[in-house]
Amino acid sequence: MKFAISFLPRTEIPTIRATASRASPKSTNGSHLKASSRSRKAFSLKAVAAESWSRWKASGPSATKATTPAASARKVALLCCHHLDRLRVLAIACVVRLNGGTIRQMAKPFPNSEAAWGLRAYLILIGCAADRQTVTYDALARRIKRGGPNLLAKPLAMITRWCQQHSLPALACLVVEQATGLPAPGFDAVSRDEIPREQERVLAFDWYAIFPPTIEELAED
Repeated sequence: MKFAISFLPRTEIPTIRATASRASPKSTNGSHLKASSRSRKAFSLKAVAAESWSRWKASGPSATKATTPAASARKVALLCCHHLDRLRVLAIACVVRLNGGTIRQMAKPFPNSEAAWGLRAYLILIGCAADRQTVTYDALARRIKRGGPNLLAKPLAMITRWCQQHSLPALACLVVEQATGLPAPGFDAVSRDEIPREQERVLAFDWYAIFPPTIEELAED
């Protein structure tokens, strides 16, 4: 017993309906495969374009010879809207085929906000802590593409506040000035004398054992 499967395109609804018909061994001579192939071709981009052109011509002389550019544009817009869903289905099918049968979404970029820059700085700083290194303000600004070291005050303050709320070492103390090797004078999470000890606490802590903050958490006052 064999089953012949054909794909029937639908003009008004942009879906493909698969129907199974029972066929005897004698009748399965390849004709059903040819019919199935013709059905799939009818749902191609070329077929959609041909159908759009035929509808354009069938609508009368006023369609091919529009009195005004606006009327012609409206006609094109109506035809495009009619086939928009079918074209979208075809585009999705092409993407799925190119990606090996799976739909892949694009990675979401960081927004341009102080909290987002704070999270980007956090991710870099925990890497520095794992490597037992400090980083200068200039280098950190370049790595998170903030624009300059003077613009790091608010993102680093968000990191410091989040660390204090969760009883964690002051991660931002790893950001130091090139000349002194210490954080800028505006860093007040700990006293200046306690900065070396606080840096050791940061380097000894396993930052990869905890979840990083979210942008929303860093944005909280």
